[in-house]
Amino acid sequence: MDKKSIIWIIVVFVVIAVVAILIFTGTFSIPKPVEQPYKASNVAAPGASAVSTSGIVLTPEGKSAQNDARPMSPEAPQESLPITDKSTITSDAISIKVTAMGISPKEFRVKASAVTHLLVSSGDQFTHLFKFQDPSLSAIAVGIGPGDPTRLMTFNAPAKRGEYQFICDVPGHVGRGELGKMIVE
Repeated sequence: MDKKSIIWIIVVFVVIAVVAILIFTGTFSIPKPVEQPYKASNVAAPGASAVSTSGIVLTPEGKSAQNDARPMSPEAPQESLPITDKSTITSDAISIKVTAMGISPKEFRVKASAVTHLLVSSGDQFTHLFKFQDPSLSAIAVGIGPGDPTRLMTFNAPAKRGEYQFICDVPGHVGRGELGKMIVE
């Protein structure tokens, strides 16, 4: 072997050794794709939770939102700011109207784990608190009233198929018929 070949073999060996050391010590890693949590195209309404490109509802910090967190906590899906122009809301939002006469529609269907947008409105002069009774959806709660008639909540539907009861949690309102169910298919 000539000197030139020996030098190239040594250079290749050194490069391989340096890369191996960097990989084994954890100082070098292959970059992972990063979610783009905050683009205008993936937030259904101002203030509402963003949705990642892979269909996961996110917290303001860009982490996966937890449906079983305390409502309005940093880990929970966030409700929107009050909505005055419904024409800007995504067309796949499910409109829910709460009045003293009940909640309309009484039931709606969603796919398991699907991104779900609920557009919750007050249809009267009373204050209402739309929420689910199942603890796995405790974070999904939307407060509405005379000065704040419509808000949007974006969340991932439960992965478990079944029926999930929702109510108006203001005392006495369930007795007036303010209840219904979400069916997860």
